[in-house]
Amino acid sequence: MRHAPAAVLFLALTFSTTRALTLSAPPILGESSGAISGIAAADPRYELDSAAALAGVTFTIAGPAPTTVRARVTGAGRYYDCAARLDGRWRCPLGGVPVGEADALSVVASA
Repeated sequence: MRHAPAAVLFLALTFSTTRALTLSAPPILGESSGAISGIAAADPRYELDSAAALAGVTFTIAGPAPTTVRARVTGAGRYYDCAARLDGRWRCPLGGVPVGEADALSVVASA
């Protein structure tokens, strides 16, 4: 039983290494700051929840039709899921982000 900790460590390293080597490649991604990976976001429009809070943001996307779109309005904030609307725009509900904290729109889309 003297070698049991070493065996457990070996198995843990083997499992973690094997798991890391078998991960699949991520889909094509693009973060819009102009055209990246053929996907570009444009024409952002902000929706107010109140005079001090954002309810959501909408924008258009040009390029390949994305399957997943997320956006954030603060430089270090969380990303919010977005959904396609019938008018061709994407809408991301922001849940009342304070207007004063909104300093940058960042859109990430995958196709």
